[in-house]
Order: sequence, then C-alpha cells, then structure tokens
Amino acid sequence: MKPSIALLTLLFFLASVEPAIGRTVLISDIDDTVKVSYVFGTGRGIQYFRNAKARFTGMSELYNLLEGDQSGLRVYYVSAAPEYLMKNTHDRFLRNGGFPRGVYVGRTESSTETHKLLSIRKILREELPDRVVMIGDDGQSDAVIYRTISRESEFSRIVFDQFIRVVSSRSGPSGSQAGFLTSYDLALEMRARGLIQERSLRYMHRFILPAILREAPGGDIEDQTENIAFPKFLKCGSFSWKWNVPVLNERVKAVCRN
Repeated sequence: MKPSIALLTLLFFLASVEPAIGRTVLISDIDDTVKVSYVFGTGRGIQYFRNAKARFTGMSELYNLLEGDQSGLRVYYVSAAPEYLMKNTHDRFLRNGGFPRGVYVGRTESSTETHKLLSIRKILREELPDRVVMIGDDGQSDAVIYRTISRESEFSRIVFDQFIRVVSSRSGPSGSQAGFLTSYDLALEMRARGLIQERSLRYMHRFILPAILREAPGGDIEDQTENIAFPKFLKCGSFSWKWNVPVLNERVKAVCRN
C-alpha cells in the first residue's frame, strides 16, 4: 500500500521543522479528549468506551506536529480510567491511531481526581519543564484539575497552556484555559501561542480541515469510521466559537445548535 500524500507531507514537515528552545511536556487525557469514548454518558456509552479505533479527527496529526515543533517534547497520557480495565485498549488506540510515543499513566487505587493531581505533580517534579501543555475535556474534571495544578506555588515558574475539549458543556474551561471543538481550532490556538509553527498550521489547513468538513453532522462509530469530528453525543450549546473559518463556522453553529 502506497503512503498517502497527507502522510508523506506530515513526515516531511516533521523532518524540516525548526524546534523550539526549552523543555516542554505534553500531558494529555485520552477518553473524550483524543479518543471518542462518551465517558459521561449512560447506556450506549459502553460501545464507545471499549472501541480502540474511533479517534477525534486530526488529533494524532496535531500531536505529532507539536512534537516536531517542540524539541525533546516529553509526552504523558494521564487517564482517570482504571488501568486494569483500559490500559490494553488505550495502548492499542494510541498505537493504531499513530499518536506520539509517550508514558501511559492509568489509575490504580486512588480516586479519579486524586489520581490525576498526584500523577501530574509527580511528572512535573521529575521533568522540571519550562512549559507544560495540558489537553483534556469537559466531560469530567480536567479543567478543574489542570487549573489547580497551574496555580500551585511549587510550579509558579512553569508556563502552562491548558486546552479543554468541549463535549458535554459540564465542567468547561475558564480563565486562561482555551476551549476547543476540533483539532483544527486547537491548532489555531496553539499557533497563536507559539506552540506550533506556521507550516504545521498549514498542514492542518490543507489536510485536516477538509476531512472535518467532509464529515456528515453527527458522526458515530456505527458509521464504521475511525475519525470523528462531531460525535452524536456532542453537547456544545454554551461554547463560544471565536474563529473566523469559512464553512467551518456554519458547521459549528449547526452542530452546537442541536
């Protein structure tokens, strides 16, 4: 099978970037952040939760671009899911989805919120980064946990960039946290903050934005697709869309109006 033009272009981009100076750590949640999981749902949620393929369109590409633009980026996937239950599924998902290699930190004994707080603190104490990129979702408590960490005096010298995917309109972003709906508006936000280079944003515009726009509203794993931008369970009525992206603007309005 011949590699796609998008894949070849991505590999070229990653080989030719001028990496940023400074030690950066990426801390990412998995379920409902990069993986379509519907953790906050009931009933039909199980069919999403154990699916090891369905990912949010463009997230692995964006993570790889971030890794290329941030020299020596350390990647941690910190999940609140029980490790004994979800580690194998998460490992397959990250590998099959082409996400950057990183350290997986699942929950063992502590509560959901305590697990993430303790795990992230441990990572920061060991890595001593200059900048930390935190990416989560509003389906659980990522926004609160990330905000708590960023305000602790022990880590006051660190520059925190916090991004929260809006999927449920529950515990959403606040303050300096940026909410996002798709990998493309996340890329716009990352570019505005200097986390990715202009050429990386151009890649997202050329290959990922069209993929998002091609998707029929309300995509689902029942449609036999591995890439979903706007899942059926998405609730984003309270989300404030700030970008001016022709066509995507109207799509977001239509999706969030339902």
